[in-house]
This record gives sequence, C-alpha cells and structure tokens, in this order.
Amino acid sequence: MVSRAIPIAPPHTDQPMSNWRTSSTAAIPTVI
Repeated sequence: MVSRAIPIAPPHTDQPMSNWRTSSTAAIPTVI
C-alpha cells in the first residue's frame, strides 16, 4: 500500500520525510 501511495504523493520532495510520509498516509485512503 505504501509503495502505491509514493507516486500519488505530491511533488513536495523538498519537505522533510516526516511531512512526506504523512502525505502518503493520507493518500492511501484516496487510492482505496
């Protein structure tokens, strides 16, 4: 599931991994 959320995450790569990880978690429900 996390791998699928990676491409869905926004292009905000400049942000820290902590913020990026939170974004991917929020994207998981969106994919489902």
